Amino acid sequence: MPKMTAKYAGASRMLGRLGLSTGGDQEAAYGALRDAGYLWDSTEKTWIKLADEPADPATPFVMVRVWADSEVVAEAADVVSEALTQKGFLLVEASPAYPCRPPKQLESRIYLKMMPPRKRAK
Repeated sequence: MPKMTAKYAGASRMLGRLGLSTGGDQEAAYGALRDAGYLWDSTEKTWIKLADEPADPATPFVMVRVWADSEVVAEAADVVSEALTQKGFLLVEASPAYPCRPPKQLESRIYLKMMPPRKRAK
């Protein structure tokens, strides 16, 4: 039996309005709504129709999060950046290593912002 969260309760109501059924399968319910063009808005606690929302322009960048043991995260980020650079991407920005909160405090994240080659050519 799925946990009756606000998200799932809203999904059940929306599926009913759309005349869809997933037999009580929580993940299938979320998938059916995504397929129908809906997205869960956790701030408003409601499912919103994506087609009704104006879209921001897509970012020209490729954003990569490198998450690893704090002792190797910088090396891993360098490897990822180098591999993408060899494929024609340009490193625009690399964040410092951000330590994760407990219980993942031995891990860190580095965020890379890369410009793809086809976006640079424009």
